[in-house]
Amino acid sequence: KNSATIDWRPAIAGGLSGIMEWTCCMATDTIKTRLQAGPVGIPYTQVVRTALTDSGFRGLYRGYLPVMLRAVPVNASAYFIIELTNRALLQMTSNKKAQVETM
Repeated sequence: KNSATIDWRPAIAGGLSGIMEWTCCMATDTIKTRLQAGPVGIPYTQVVRTALTDSGFRGLYRGYLPVMLRAVPVNASAYFIIELTNRALLQMTSNKKAQVETM
């Protein structure tokens, strides 16, 4: 593989991880937000029941598209930059080792 070739797999993995993360956690995040915004002392179970009664299961995922439009590029770029940085650091350390060995 040419060292100048860009490996997009970390970006794809990051985008997919953002989708998975929010798909799994959005309902819980919605409940958490309702708990924080509601009156103090309301039990968690009551907030869940109220949320499901008011808007059903789909209501727990209201706003899913904007969340995805944010999560995919954010996670994709984070994974891509982390991998790019790791590779640059590995290359720098291997170059320094080679310089020391030739002395």
